[in-house]
Amino acid sequence: MKQLFIILCLVLIFSSCDDTPDIDEEKFIETYKEILITRESTIDSVEANKIVSKIIKDHGYSEASFRKEFFELASEREVLLRVIDSLRESVKRDMKMIDNKKHISEQDSNETVMPDSSK
Repeated sequence: MKQLFIILCLVLIFSSCDDTPDIDEEKFIETYKEILITRESTIDSVEANKIVSKIIKDHGYSEASFRKEFFELASEREVLLRVIDSLRESVKRDMKMIDNKKHISEQDSNETVMPDSSK
């Protein structure tokens, strides 16, 4: 959950009180959530960077426009806190589901099929 630590640090850094930026928060949150999950679940950073670039494009952003929206949100403390709270809960829930699926998959692959002795 190193990303959550980074996000919390950004709250402290970017806590000015400007007008709320005109940003589609739901789109931003969904995009950033996918990025955080990718970063958390992909070991190879080169592969993770490729996936993150695709996520950004798939959500209709360029890397520059996504970065710009991030910093605009970060400039409004209340907005950023709301976004972080939403992200934190959503990422926790999704990572738990991913971990459960991995665990089930590992259990399935470790089980051996016993021959039917009744035949």
